[in-house]
Amino acid sequence: MPEFTIDVDGMVCPSCEKTVCSAVSSFESVRSVTADAEDGCVTVECAESDRAAVRECIDGLGFDVPGAGE
Repeated sequence: MPEFTIDVDGMVCPSCEKTVCSAVSSFESVRSVTADAEDGCVTVECAESDRAAVRECIDGLGFDVPGAGE
């Protein structure tokens, strides 16, 4: 499965990273997820069909995900 990177604003600490990783890991197709608060991004390996839902999930946690909801 291909990886893709999501820009995420509002992650400021390791706790934010853990929250995002935990939520995104709940998707059945997610094989790996890495959140980097310093760079403001999340890298996910999952089915292409889940990409929009992963973006919405992160946005729903209260982080700003450009393009979520479009």
